[in-house]
Amino acid sequence: MEKYIADENGVIVYEIKDEEVLVKVGRGDRILRKGSVDYFKDTKEIKKRFVKVNDQAVSMLSKHGKYICLLLKYVGYMDGILRFNNGIYLTNKSISKIFGITERNTIKILDDLIQEDVIHKHKEKNKNYYTFNPWIASKGKRVSIDLYNEFKMTEWVNKSQEPSDYETIIDGK
Repeated sequence: MEKYIADENGVIVYEIKDEEVLVKVGRGDRILRKGSVDYFKDTKEIKKRFVKVNDQAVSMLSKHGKYICLLLKYVGYMDGILRFNNGIYLTNKSISKIFGITERNTIKILDDLIQEDVIHKHKEKNKNYYTFNPWIASKGKRVSIDLYNEFKMTEWVNKSQEPSDYETIIDGK
């Protein structure tokens, strides 16, 4: 027996094959394709914090590249705020411990990173906190509008949109 799907006018829009199964999908339901199911079966989530890094931007980083890399694991999801896993903001003192240098030298490095638009400093009541430029590194697929707007006028936006070496090789330029 042949099965068909018709539109509201009775015009056949699709013939249902014998091996196909149709399921009614409601608003908000998520469709998981076989490829996705296979992907989840063949992969394992690693319970570590990973950060997405722009390789072009990292190659152009300042003399403080080592210290920038030490900060990457503290970049907050979507908001880019430098913080510990428990949500507490990184302070100059905690950053100096992470860097393994004096607090005085840490402040000099942070000032340089602020000048280069790698990080921005904010004051909230009596505490300071830092946000990391999402055009250099971010966590997650998306960033908050506030973080986007904060860094959208920095030079890193244009630097990060240059063609990669791979694109240059493929295009032959």
